[in-house]
Amino acid sequence: MKIDILDSMSSMLGGSFIRQASTLLGETEEGTRAGVRSGVPALLASLVRDSADPAGAAEIYRTVTGNAVDPGIEGKLGNILGSRGSLESTLSTGESLLGSVLGNRTGGLTHALSQVAGIRPSSATTLLAIAAPLLLGFLKKQVTQGRLDAGGLASLLLSQRSVLQKVGLDERITSALGFGSMDTLVGSAPEGTHARVSESEAVRPEPMTGNTRPHADPAAKSTRAYPEPPPEPVRRRSMLPWAIGLAVAVLGLAFLLNRSMQNRDTRTTTAAATSEDRTTETGTRLRVASLPAQVYFQPGEADIDNADRQTLAEVARSARASGTPLVVTGYTDQTGDAQQNLELAKSRADAVREALVQEGLSESSIQMKEPEFVTGSGSPDEARRVEIAAAE
Repeated sequence: MKIDILDSMSSMLGGSFIRQASTLLGETEEGTRAGVRSGVPALLASLVRDSADPAGAAEIYRTVTGNAVDPGIEGKLGNILGSRGSLESTLSTGESLLGSVLGNRTGGLTHALSQVAGIRPSSATTLLAIAAPLLLGFLKKQVTQGRLDAGGLASLLLSQRSVLQKVGLDERITSALGFGSMDTLVGSAPEGTHARVSESEAVRPEPMTGNTRPHADPAAKSTRAYPEPPPEPVRRRSMLPWAIGLAVAVLGLAFLLNRSMQNRDTRTTTAAATSEDRTTETGTRLRVASLPAQVYFQPGEADIDNADRQTLAEVARSARASGTPLVVTGYTDQTGDAQQNLELAKSRADAVREALVQEGLSESSIQMKEPEFVTGSGSPDEARRVEIAAAE
């Protein structure tokens, strides 16, 4: 029986949840419902898109089977919404999982969902942070009950494309996710793709062709596309042509092996360069973000805009991948009340740290330096920045 993930999620996030969540968020039930109806398919679409890639499928499987994902969260949803402590813990976990699912697209999707549903960005963030643990918890339950490996989970996700196409998504959301339309997502890989897991790598999806089935049909007959040619008659020849032919074959084989080794080296180098360029352009794989990175603020404010959140998402992802600890420093100047300036610089640095943690970095990997005063004749923006650098 085919599993409809969106239908199952709709049952979890039905009328009772909408009423509680709208009260909690201070939004209308209509806006909250619109946020759920667009937010959940958006998260699923991101998983479906990434599961078509071997590395993406492996990463999804690791996330789903990780300790942060609770397969029993559905039964705890009422208590989560009714308890401030449980809600804050769930939101913290959810924001971290969003970083794993969406990466640097989290800020863009939040902004798009806010526009589509007509709710505040903070409400959109909260809905996504609740939906992510629920969706991944549901998938973990399917993995456990069905004893799925990474390939089985990828197949389950890829089977949802027809459902996503029926539901549809606003172009603002598909654009934030990085693909032009639902047709692009549905046509990205053949339905029923299956992924295999080896011991050395997490997963290697292998598309199934018309001649490949999960289980062989015992009644099926084995046929050859072309008949096997009859053996050629044995002919007597002198030894000299054979010797000449053998020598030519040996020389030819040596030449081909040499060319093959050269071409392999060339292809390896070219493929590495192409991969680096492609992944940088699409954003699906990031080079190690250049450090130090800066986040700039408006006068008197400590809020991080969507563009800077994407920058921080890239920094966090790169730091996680490379294991690089970071140092966060807030800057200010000595005009006006120096103490207030220092407090504002500290608040801005704390906001940056919190954003990095939301993107999946552990607090222990982030060092906080005392705010510093800018010197010299730099622009006013330099006194309203937070700098993220690699720890020495």
